[in-house]
Amino acid sequence: MSATELALREQGLDAGAFDLAPLRAARDHEVLLRPVAAQAFEAMRLAAAHDGVVLLAVSGYRSVPRQEEIWNAKFAKARAEGASEEEALRRNLVYSAPPGWSRHHWGTDLDLVDGALDAEARLESEDWQEGGCCRPAGRWLDEHAADFGFLRPYDVYRGGFSAEPWHWSFAPPAIAFLPRMRRIDWHGLFRAEPWSGAALMAPTVDRDFARFVLGIQPRLRVATSR
Repeated sequence: MSATELALREQGLDAGAFDLAPLRAARDHEVLLRPVAAQAFEAMRLAAAHDGVVLLAVSGYRSVPRQEEIWNAKFAKARAEGASEEEALRRNLVYSAPPGWSRHHWGTDLDLVDGALDAEARLESEDWQEGGCCRPAGRWLDEHAADFGFLRPYDVYRGGFSAEPWHWSFAPPAIAFLPRMRRIDWHGLFRAEPWSGAALMAPTVDRDFARFVLGIQPRLRVATSR
């Protein structure tokens, strides 16, 4: 187990240390959430179906090692295309969280698409804009998701990650989990961990933490004081 995994588990943040529940509506592989979040999603999914909207989950809980695989692969791709390490890091941080900073570790967050159309929806912003294949689901979620406890953490760009209209957090536990992230020694972890670009981020951890971890919609930041 990596030092990052251990730090998250000590704070009760790595949902992989607990029993997780599979979602009934997943695209092509098992999607897991904490049971309370899975139950809320199922209620929301059924309500959406009643209104003719098909919500399909494509990602839920993600382990630290899996996040590291995704991160390193994107970093390597950018480097292979000729990017410097600094540019590769900037490219990754458009949408991808460094290992340890992904809300998917918590088991409260999931990525959704509109499953009603034949075209396979991607996690791309244009799919959620007017005329895009996920716009019907987006309209329904904008109106109803909060009634089931789900909010978009990256609803607009706030200087950190780009807006992600497909990413939803089950707010009740997620709000309580966020302050625990501030108890972790991210300076030490980023200096020690081997994932690509970690050493580059270590000197600016405080600034980047504020941008990427705390740069979310205010309704999910209710309890972020130490």
